[in-house]
Amino acid sequence: MAGALYSGSFDPVTFGHLDIIRRASKAFSPFRVVVGNNPAKRYVFSLEERVRFLRHAIEDPRIEVEAIENKLLADHAYEAGFSVVVKGVRGIQDYDYERMMHEINITQQRGIETHVLLARRELAHVSSSAVKELCRYQGFTHEYVPPIVKEALERRLNEQVIVGVTGGIACGKSHLGRSLVSLCSTPERPVHDIDLDELAHEILFERKEPAYEEVRGELRSVLGLEKLERRELGNVVFADPAKLARLNETMRVPLLTRLRAAMAGKKGVILVNSALLAEAELLHLCNNKVVLVVADEPLRVARLRERGLSPEQIERRLACQFSTEEKLRRIRARIAEARWGRCEIVESNVPLERDALRAMLERLSGAP
Repeated sequence: MAGALYSGSFDPVTFGHLDIIRRASKAFSPFRVVVGNNPAKRYVFSLEERVRFLRHAIEDPRIEVEAIENKLLADHAYEAGFSVVVKGVRGIQDYDYERMMHEINITQQRGIETHVLLARRELAHVSSSAVKELCRYQGFTHEYVPPIVKEALERRLNEQVIVGVTGGIACGKSHLGRSLVSLCSTPERPVHDIDLDELAHEILFERKEPAYEEVRGELRSVLGLEKLERRELGNVVFADPAKLARLNETMRVPLLTRLRAAMAGKKGVILVNSALLAEAELLHLCNNKVVLVVADEPLRVARLRERGLSPEQIERRLACQFSTEEKLRRIRARIAEARWGRCEIVESNVPLERDALRAMLERLSGAP
């Protein structure tokens, strides 16, 4: 089987690139990925960073990754003993460009052939430039790039480090969020706490935009309520798992829309505080970097009782969420699957100390 090179700037590497690498590596052996560096171009990431991200993202140990600078790809292929260059093509514009590059290559080194792989339809819209533009506007890029790259983009383009805070009802998530802001925020690196429950409250009861009026109308209809009132809404959805699921499904897009707005322009550490990060498949928001807040059930029951809930209401609310053990299992499984992330556990019944919280935040916000 003939060997081949796959080249690009990979600024940054995307799932589109990784799909081409996976498919091409099955057709050619040996197969090598070459990261180029054009002095005339301005990159978001250094050559060393781009190589490192690729090596992390490529799980096949047989695939080599190397960098070249100030050198024609055709010359590199010739000297390394490769006669085939693989190129991924997303559309006609890509094809025309790669055809031109092929013609240029063969004027420099005879015998260099270009092997074109068409991008899969579901990845044809994915490009390095698109993911950078999305990131700048707080778009969600987890379907475009691996978590290590997503986190690095958020740091480089938006000066943001995103950390999740989660835990069961009445575990103390809100208190921890406020404590992290008050004890760990500095002028150089402020800490912001964005509570998804507060954003949901705005959508359900306060915001006047037509989109949210429509959401409220839909919820009144499907939940059988004449008007939305917080306590009555809780009584209805926590008594019926199907209605709770419908509420969460209906609120997903509006909530993520408001989250983007809440994050825009903020710099430093951003805490995304939600009980349902694991249940609602939202760990991608924080790149699997999570604080799991835990508390003994008697303490949680006592806190809920202080909120005026009856024993029956407390039982229903506790039953509608994952247990602490299940949340932890889901988080760890996602970290293992993505090969990226970290989970820190905080016991809310233990006094929160400044030094311990700052050390925890440092571990979670360490650079990729």
